[in-house]
Amino acid sequence: MARREFEERNVLIRRGWRQLTTAGRVRVAGGRLTLLNSRGGEIDSAPLSRVRVAEPWYVPRGVVRAALGGTVYLLRLDPSRAGEVMDAAHRARGQGDGPTAPSRRGRGARVRSAPRAGRLAGSDAPDGSADAVGRFARRLSAVGRRCRRREPRPPGPAPRRGAGPAGGR
Repeated sequence: MARREFEERNVLIRRGWRQLTTAGRVRVAGGRLTLLNSRGGEIDSAPLSRVRVAEPWYVPRGVVRAALGGTVYLLRLDPSRAGEVMDAAHRARGQGDGPTAPSRRGRGARVRSAPRAGRLAGSDAPDGSADAVGRFARRLSAVGRRCRRREPRPPGPAPRRGAGPAGGR
């Protein structure tokens, strides 16, 4: 059997509104993400190239959204372990850490790193992070100056209420 990069037990697995198992397992091994039920039977499996894993803002902490192929699952884990599922999937795909994954960035966004900064950029490398934030702020203000300001609407008669096809009755 291939070496397991990650395995988590006692995971609640849902597909849509349907709860599939309350004591399932999530396994990242051999280039695949596999969801197993409480008896070890496979619920679904997909190669990591077809898996998207994220922790959406609209769900409670510890809930991870995993799209395997075209099927979306919600996985409820211990909040301290939820990030580890995403990190394991991103590491196994060769993408590094989760926050820099392309699916987490907006269109046209670029990722810049602060030199010698770890996870806590403000405390690990305060000068590098301050420079990065300063560059961002200068660029943002330059973009704001280039944007045209919209002209306010000229004052005119306000639309009358009740004046419609029924004659205001």
